[in-house]
Amino acid sequence: MHDSFAKRAEMYYRQRPELMKLVEEFYRAYRALAERYDHATGALRQAHRTMAEAFPNQVPFALADDSPAGSVTEADPRTPDMAPVRAFFDPEELQIDALGLSPSHLHALKRNGAFTDESDSVTSRRGLKQLNDLFGSVEAANHAKFGEGRARKGLSFRDAEEKERAQNNGSHDLKVRVPSESERVSKAEMEILTLKNSLSKLEAEKEAGLLQYQQSLERLSNLESEVSHAREDSKGLRDQASKAEAEVQTLKVALTRLEAEREVNLLQYQQCLDKIFILEKNISRAEANAGELGERASKAEIEAQSVKQDLSRIEAEKEAALVKYEECLKMISDLEDKLMHAEEDARRINENVDKAESEVETLKQALAKLTDEKEDLALQYQQCLETISNLEHKLACVQEEARRLNSELDDEVAKFKGAEEKCLLLERSNQTLHSELESTAQKMGSQSQELTEKQKELGRLWTCIQEERLRFMEAETAFQTLQHLHSQSQEELRSLAAEFQNRVHILKDMETRNQCLQDEVEKVKEENKGLNEVNLSSTVSIKNLQDEILSLRETIGKLEAEVELRVDQRNALQQEIYCLKEELNELRKKHQAMMEQVESVSLNPDSFSLSVKELQDENSKLKEVCERDKSEKIVLVEKLEIMEKLLEKNAFLENSLSDLNAELEGVREKVKDLEEACQNLLREKSTLVAEKDILISQLQIANQNLEELSEKNNFLENSLFDANAELEGLGVKSKSLEDSCLLLANEKSGLITEREGLNFSVGHCPKRTG
Repeated sequence: MHDSFAKRAEMYYRQRPELMKLVEEFYRAYRALAERYDHATGALRQAHRTMAEAFPNQVPFALADDSPAGSVTEADPRTPDMAPVRAFFDPEELQIDALGLSPSHLHALKRNGAFTDESDSVTSRRGLKQLNDLFGSVEAANHAKFGEGRARKGLSFRDAEEKERAQNNGSHDLKVRVPSESERVSKAEMEILTLKNSLSKLEAEKEAGLLQYQQSLERLSNLESEVSHAREDSKGLRDQASKAEAEVQTLKVALTRLEAEREVNLLQYQQCLDKIFILEKNISRAEANAGELGERASKAEIEAQSVKQDLSRIEAEKEAALVKYEECLKMISDLEDKLMHAEEDARRINENVDKAESEVETLKQALAKLTDEKEDLALQYQQCLETISNLEHKLACVQEEARRLNSELDDEVAKFKGAEEKCLLLERSNQTLHSELESTAQKMGSQSQELTEKQKELGRLWTCIQEERLRFMEAETAFQTLQHLHSQSQEELRSLAAEFQNRVHILKDMETRNQCLQDEVEKVKEENKGLNEVNLSSTVSIKNLQDEILSLRETIGKLEAEVELRVDQRNALQQEIYCLKEELNELRKKHQAMMEQVESVSLNPDSFSLSVKELQDENSKLKEVCERDKSEKIVLVEKLEIMEKLLEKNAFLENSLSDLNAELEGVREKVKDLEEACQNLLREKSTLVAEKDILISQLQIANQNLEELSEKNNFLENSLFDANAELEGLGVKSKSLEDSCLLLANEKSGLITEREGLNFSVGHCPKRTG
């Protein structure tokens, strides 16, 4: 029996390297599967990232759920290092734990089964439990990561389906915007199909690895059954050894056998001391492992609490984002209403401007009419000059007749004395007439000077009108330049679209070089901060738009007031023109009356002086009217400048309205981005809940492991207590053996006669044991 147990122990010791090789092969296969899975998940993330960057408005960013519990950078739970496994399966420790003895003491073990059943069972069970715990923890991590990978895979495929639906819904708009996006979609679909095939291959390889793992577990169970058979054999051997010890005590073998037994006992005592030392080491290791497990459990609890806090914070941020989103929607609706009102006001302003331009054209026509009437007045003035020249000619004829009469009077002085007095009276009257004619000639010269000044003023007015026409032509040229600039801006937009396409191609090239993003939680926080800043900037821009809209309304009110003033001024000018026409008609009537009076009076001095005074009054009135016309023209020029400024303001306001529309489109895109971010947060929340469940399951497993460790510690303490009891028994036995040795030395002389019988009995003992 001793030989069979030793052989089995040697077989187990020989088969141990094969077991180690199997464990190492299984570990390598598992690590290769984990690396392939990581590579496949990285490829999926890259594909989804490329799709998200190519279609940011349709495809939500998938596989962005790297949490602290599932990150590869933290201790790498899927790919543990090989050094702890090899250290754990150290040959010396396995030999000590499984057999309780070093290889040098196997010969002594063959001779007798000196170690007890309890210590052997404790060490063998401990080695097997450590193996089971190791493989159980690896299996649990494998199943957890496998389930986690399947959950992520399901999420990624669902996201891919949602992306394909969104792409199908928005394909028309994409074809209109960028014609090359259909090719991108086809490439992305091909990449997704290849990734699905690679994932199916990886799943098949994982299933094969699981089959290998189950086969190794079956082998381990077979080995455990063999170990149990060996334990049963050891129990039988121990029973036989106890019987042999009883026979030795009854037979009291010779001193040589007793000395040999004493040496064996001493060896067993040393072995027990070694076992105690090894057990103490194992206890210290178990305590250290228990402390590490407790620290891991505390860390897991802390991480669970942090995850809970992150969940609550993310929910609060989600609610705040939803509130901000609703506020943004309200602000956008208000801005759209305000923009509609602003567009209506702008239309009204344009209509008022058109009316003002029509009024300016009517005023120009009125000025042309006034110039024509002034030319008619100049013609009438020339006619008056001609009549005055005719009067002078008549006066010259009268003078000649007077001279002729004087000559006749000189000839007939004697005849006509009374006629001489009449002649003197006539001469005096002629002198007065001459003086009056000279005064009238001076007055006519002053009037001619005034007429020349009026002609100069008319020339100035004509130059002002030409300048206004030139300004109008300049405005037309400016409008043409604006149209040219608009065409240039359209060409620039086309060039920008071409540049955008080039940049899209550059982005495609850059997407192949980008690596997997890390620390996405921090990036989500930064995106939230950026969204908050965008919201703040949008609120500031909305306030600025509101202020600009208010300023536009004020300017519109001012323009309406100015238009009303211009309408009133136009009415006043029409009234003044009507008054001038009436005055001209009155002047004509007065001129005709004056001519009739002159003809009827036949150069009556009193009536002629009155007519001259009336002419002077009319000239002063005409001067005042001319000055009024000048002032009115200056005012019209200023108003035209103001109208040009208003047109420039209108153009600027139209540009600002286009900019506001562009900003509104940007705000809408940002709102869409916020919606996508909210959806991503909801998905992350679901992933966090799943990870929380996984952490809870891991905590439960850790608690179970702690309970098992506590049971092991209790069992080890009991075994130590038993070992101490055995040591005390062995000490008592050694003392009794020393006493017996002394007694046997005294009785040696008496036992020599019985030596032959004892040798005969000792010769029969090996046969029984065989």
